[in-house]
Amino acid sequence: MYESPAHQYALDIQSGKTQANRYVKLAVERYLEDLEHAHERGIVFDEDAAWHAIDFFQFIRHWKGSFAGKPFELSPFQHFIIWNLFGWVYEDTDLRRFQTAYIEIPRKNGKTGLAAGIALYMLYADGEFGAEVYSAATKKDQAKLSFTDAKKYIQKSPALKSRANVLTNNISIPKLDSKFEPLGADSDTMDGLNVHCAIIDELHAHKDAGVVDIISTATGARDQPLIFEITTAGRDTNSICFHHRDYTIAVLERKEGFEDDSWFGMIFTLDHPDDWKDPEKWVMANPNLGISLKQSYMEKECKKALVMKSYENTFKRLHLGIWTSDGETWISDEKWKARRSQHDLLEYLKGRKCFGGLDLAKVQDINAYSLFFPNEDNKSGFLLMFFFVPEETVKQAIENKMTPYNRWVEQGYLIETPGNVRDDDFIIDFILDSTKAYDVQSIAYDPWEATNIVAKLQEEGVETSEFRQGFKTMSQPTKTFEKMIVGGMIEHCGNGVMRWMMGNVVIVSDPAENIKIDKKKSGKKVDGAVAAVMSLGEWMTFHPPLSNPYNDRGVVSV
Repeated sequence: MYESPAHQYALDIQSGKTQANRYVKLAVERYLEDLEHAHERGIVFDEDAAWHAIDFFQFIRHWKGSFAGKPFELSPFQHFIIWNLFGWVYEDTDLRRFQTAYIEIPRKNGKTGLAAGIALYMLYADGEFGAEVYSAATKKDQAKLSFTDAKKYIQKSPALKSRANVLTNNISIPKLDSKFEPLGADSDTMDGLNVHCAIIDELHAHKDAGVVDIISTATGARDQPLIFEITTAGRDTNSICFHHRDYTIAVLERKEGFEDDSWFGMIFTLDHPDDWKDPEKWVMANPNLGISLKQSYMEKECKKALVMKSYENTFKRLHLGIWTSDGETWISDEKWKARRSQHDLLEYLKGRKCFGGLDLAKVQDINAYSLFFPNEDNKSGFLLMFFFVPEETVKQAIENKMTPYNRWVEQGYLIETPGNVRDDDFIIDFILDSTKAYDVQSIAYDPWEATNIVAKLQEEGVETSEFRQGFKTMSQPTKTFEKMIVGGMIEHCGNGVMRWMMGNVVIVSDPAENIKIDKKKSGKKVDGAVAAVMSLGEWMTFHPPLSNPYNDRGVVSV
């Protein structure tokens, strides 16, 4: 074991000899700790099994670029991945521990080639008769990338070629009755699969969980299947990829409820996204820097990103593992997550003075209600968010594999209302209940779609205030909201729907440099962000200035 490049990689990360981000450090800590304690859970490390998988790569030859014709020499981080995936087994059965691997890594770090090599090992050398191996993607053309690498590897290796039949869309091993095929959601059929191994390349490109769910449910008849997900960073923080990223982080951080011995993960990115211009930090995201990825290439791409603002997010995402939005980020996901309160705000804020914002959408969509609670210093405060959606809309989202409304309902982030249209009476009752729990001073509302609800609230004595969503009214509270979040002056309740909506926000400005959230350009739902800004604007309308400048300097005449 101590001669293994994988084990040395772990020690070098632990000692700081090799620079790594916190997620890689957590993966290494997990490995080293498991060497000491995993046997207590019936899990042991089988060195022979680990070496068997690693030694298989001596049969593989590169087929393109400057490495063409040369043996596939695994980099230390690749050693570590294979060492873990194939070395850990259950003591009583000798079956593999890990059945899913999530690897997030920027381009040009050899991810597709590594995936193809793992697929061939599972096809040729895993001892599984009738193995079905697939490279899976949303489109068959994408699925063929790692499959094509595998075909070329076979053609370059006499030892592999002599055992296989290679066709356009099929590699078969007759003696094992095994096969490897590319598989896309646009294939003729995805029914009847019996998956031993699936390579899911560029998971971030998957619009929904369709392909992943089909693959996952097709492994049930196998004793030790492997789903190998490999991807660059993406844009959509509501995607199946980002959900798996979040899950991976929770497993690595050993959060309560996420103790999953079957899930392996490594995420290569920067610890601090603001370091993207620092060449000394690039190795955190690019473990193959100086090997398959040239320093000069990274420097050239960085200069391009510095000159071309439109390329900045592309460089960050594809070469540094930083998730970015389609447009310019308003408030980063990292900054938003950092402001989650440690308090149970629903209870902590009871009886406190607050100001509301109500943003009502179409009758079949999400409606948002926000409450901002200022502190006595009038510089900081707390934010509560509530979201309502018709139950029929939730069902449609499940059927269409769209936004995960059902998961948000289960988590308490989204309140499901009866029927197939907006239930005004339900929302009215909820708001009235909130005025009993909290000292609601006034609720700002946009008059569009709000007539019925506002009229009934006013009948019940609730103070309301019309708040149109133009530049004039939205600019100052939008700027103040951004300043308070970035400056750490607002704590929020950690609502998952709100987090998603914050990532959807696109800000627009007018010639006078007024700004506002643009619902049309944002594309996806942003009602929560709008409601939050409105509640902040309502507070700004009501609370007096902290000081009068004329008290200090008098009137200035010009």
